[in-house]
Amino acid sequence: MKKVLLLVGLCFLSAPVVHAGVPVITTEGDIRLNVARFLPHQREQVELVNTKCTKCHSLTRVVEAIDTGRTSSGDLFDKYYVRSLIIKKKRNPAASFTAEEVKAIMQLFAYIQDNPAQYAEK
Repeated sequence: MKKVLLLVGLCFLSAPVVHAGVPVITTEGDIRLNVARFLPHQREQVELVNTKCTKCHSLTRVVEAIDTGRTSSGDLFDKYYVRSLIIKKKRNPAASFTAEEVKAIMQLFAYIQDNPAQYAEK
C-alpha cells in the first residue's frame, strides 16, 4: 500500500504544471497559446511562438517558465534571460529565426511578464 501511495505521489509531482494565467489551448496533449485571448496586435506574435518555439520543444516548458519565473534548470526567467535565450536559439540553424521574429517574440514575452493580471481567469 505504501508503494502504491508513493507511486501516485511521484506521478503528481512529475506531472506538468499548467499556468492558469497564460491562456493556453490543449489538444491531444499538445499545448499552444490561445491566440484569441491576446490583444489583436499581439496575435501574429502568438502564432509565431506557437509555430517556431514548438519545432524543438513543447510550449509546456515556456508556460511553466512564465508561471514560475524560473526555467526548468532553475534560472530566473526574466527579460534578460528571455533575450539571451532567444538570441541563442537564433544561432541554431534548425530554429531559423529572423531578426524580426526574435524581436517580436521578445516583445510578447516582455508584455506577458509585465502584465500578469491581463491574462488571469475572470
